[in-house]
Amino acid sequence: MTDLDVRDLEPMFQDPTVGLSKQQRVWWEGFCSGSPVQQAPYEQLSSYRAVVDLFRASTGNGGSPAREAFLAWQRAGQKFMRTCAEQNPNQYRASQGTVDGAVLKVLDADGEVTPRAVLVAAGVPVAEVARIAGKTGAIRKFKKALQKHVQHPSAQRMIQTEGKREYMRTAADTLSGSLEGLAMNMKTHTLLAELKANAVEQARQIAELQAWKAAVEIRHAVDDSGVDPRSEALRLHADGLGYKAIAGRIGRSQSTVRNWVKAA
Repeated sequence: MTDLDVRDLEPMFQDPTVGLSKQQRVWWEGFCSGSPVQQAPYEQLSSYRAVVDLFRASTGNGGSPAREAFLAWQRAGQKFMRTCAEQNPNQYRASQGTVDGAVLKVLDADGEVTPRAVLVAAGVPVAEVARIAGKTGAIRKFKKALQKHVQHPSAQRMIQTEGKREYMRTAADTLSGSLEGLAMNMKTHTLLAELKANAVEQARQIAELQAWKAAVEIRHAVDDSGVDPRSEALRLHADGLGYKAIAGRIGRSQSTVRNWVKAA
């Protein structure tokens, strides 16, 4: 095979990080380096959860055979319900399990779905979606579904902010209204969690910059005084100060101070 033939070949493996944001790539590189998954961000940030799930799917780490078996069983049941409904038009009724599944899909997607999409995914035949979504009297089933999934991370995020009463009040008289209300609340609280996480990260970065600025100012002060920083480091070490304390006194890094002391 010639070099030209090799260049014409398609890539054997696709880069799974294509399309990730800058912050998501930082998380990805951390996982590649062995950093553990942090449970709080995984439960509260959809962007972090997406990277974790992608990393697990790409590397084969973290998969749950039991969960996959459950999902396969659930999909089979939904397919059966759709088949029955197609064979018996205008007789389909949304079961409690269907409503449970629709609510779960809204919670899993942090609200980034439509009522029609989740109802179809939960097993409602396409031809019956409009009728089922607009039919009144669904509030009891929807409240049961909300209660069933009350421990879901997305549900808990809303409950911790506004209380369980407000969470349960997303149930309306129609499935369409209930699912839209739940989705809107999930999107709102996901955004709030992301803003909070960004604020924490910005505060950390500001603290690092302030510490760096203070070290630079000390370093300049030492240089302006005419004191040799290496000699000063050795003197302070002889007086019993540790590397960290010396570094703070002369505005140098601990590794630099350590190298000076060891070389003396």
